[in-house]
Amino acid sequence: MILKQQDNTAVVHLSGALTHTAFGRFNDVLDHMRATGAQSYVLDLAEVPFIDSSGIGMLLMSQEVAEQRECSLTLRCVEPAVWSILEQAHVTELFVLEDGRTSEAA
Repeated sequence: MILKQQDNTAVVHLSGALTHTAFGRFNDVLDHMRATGAQSYVLDLAEVPFIDSSGIGMLLMSQEVAEQRECSLTLRCVEPAVWSILEQAHVTELFVLEDGRTSEAA
């Protein structure tokens, strides 16, 4: 996980498979979201080749934290294989892509 903050936006670059083994590292993302003054978050998934149900849960938890803080959460560079898994789980409508489109417009 690499975190960069510019102005009121925090960009988190994730790498590797987003599975149950990554939860410890991802928990750091959630802790930062709870502690920072950022008004928006971008999760860059360009280097995430695979996601399982645990990874989907992590993304949903980050969305929930953003909503609790009244912040926005945006997904960037979602690989087609990862997007396909999110579609199969019927959760794509819960996320906004970087360019502002919802998943239904993607």
